[in-house]
Amino acid sequence: ELMFWEIPGCEQVKFPTALKDTKWDSWTSTLGWPVQGVWPKHADGTDVNACCRSADGTVVATADDFGLVKLFRYPSDVGRADYHGYL
Repeated sequence: ELMFWEIPGCEQVKFPTALKDTKWDSWTSTLGWPVQGVWPKHADGTDVNACCRSADGTVVATADDFGLVKLFRYPSDVGRADYHGYL
């Protein structure tokens, strides 16, 4: 579950879909709108262990349970995206 807060008022954002197009300074979460496509078919929700977007915001790298580092285009928000995999 992702939870968002308004600062400095410390109020929870009740409708996170309103943040869908927010430009974040970094992205290290395995969950969220821009990384939906990094999840493999039949993933159990724990298969992708780490995620990090590049500084220029064009690619995202993931590490998974199968020992692969995968590079995806960022955002990777539609279906199961194409990637380059490395052992």
